[in-house]
Amino acid sequence: MKKAVFSAVLWNFVLLISSIQSGFAANTANFDLWNGLIERLSGVGIERSYLESIYSRREVEFEPRTMPRKLLHKERPFDYKKFYSPERIERAVKFMKKNQSILNEIEKKYGVPSTLKTAILLVETDLGRYTGPYRIINVLSSMAISSDISRISPWLPKEIVDDRTALARYKKRAKKKADWAFGELKAFFTYCRANKMDPVEIKGSPFGAFGLCQFVPSSVLRFGVDYDMDGRIDLFTLGDALASMANYLVKNGWHSGISKDEAFRCILTYNRSRPYAKTIMEVASILEKRLD
Repeated sequence: MKKAVFSAVLWNFVLLISSIQSGFAANTANFDLWNGLIERLSGVGIERSYLESIYSRREVEFEPRTMPRKLLHKERPFDYKKFYSPERIERAVKFMKKNQSILNEIEKKYGVPSTLKTAILLVETDLGRYTGPYRIINVLSSMAISSDISRISPWLPKEIVDDRTALARYKKRAKKKADWAFGELKAFFTYCRANKMDPVEIKGSPFGAFGLCQFVPSSVLRFGVDYDMDGRIDLFTLGDALASMANYLVKNGWHSGISKDEAFRCILTYNRSRPYAKTIMEVASILEKRLD
């Protein structure tokens, strides 16, 4: 009996050691993947020891489908029909009534109508119900090291990989988007350090945007507002998200007495999709009528 117990304990110990070793090996392999990126980021002013501590964490993983998703993304004009549904409009009306005080405060300060801000929140994150499950560090880091299309070719459609002309076109696009991702990654680390946030824990869209208002990191640095004055810009809090959104719109052309055409162009800077801008303006108009 004692022998059996000892054998069981010994076996469990062996399994534990094996698990630790495999985990260490996985972390080492994972860390090696990011060496070149760490070198580049440290070269633009991000502290190397900080980067090494981040990229050695198990949660930080290469996601090979991230870049193909960005390369192949196409706007579908019918995506926005759901935002006109009675159920969503009703929830938006309730949201405005519940948050009337802060919406009015921010409208008074920035001049951007509460109905418009609510419409953007509705379309971007369903009023905060869905901000995205993707780790932003994984999204941006994976894209930043995917300028070499051979790294992601197994996840591209076969017809693209087999077509030399198409593949050459996508190689150029991959390089451009990898450069964009690197710039956003630098901004992301700058933002996280300035606001004392863990970059591994921030989640958002598969394209690198996060928070209730879905800003990419460079937009947070340029337009983010610490509305509740707690010492950091947190786009997962309503006040900071709404004020940042309003500040963005004002800095991109929103003004008192703005015309309909000017408003449309301003919203296009938020998302360069005409169906998106059209939906925002129409939903805002519906909300205005409902509240009247």
